[in-house]
Amino acid sequence: MRIQSKPPVVRYDPGSRILSIRVSPRRSVNSDVHGNVVVDYDAGGIPVNIDIMECSLNEFRRAAPVRRYVHVRRGRRVAPRTMA
Repeated sequence: MRIQSKPPVVRYDPGSRILSIRVSPRRSVNSDVHGNVVVDYDAGGIPVNIDIMECSLNEFRRAAPVRRYVHVRRGRRVAPRTMA
């Protein structure tokens, strides 16, 4: 079976607070639910979609700071800045 090499499609619906990651255009035939995460599988058992329910992007921002990039000054690495 050939694995798709297209990048995943990520969508967020703030009204329903669902983060959806479509990793394959193949049809879903089975799903597993793990807490607030639903994973859809194709006929071969390969994940095609991942939904995270009750997801708030603000919670991600508070939970772990995101490193932007590493500064380079005079050929030396300087600690990366974080987004607050």
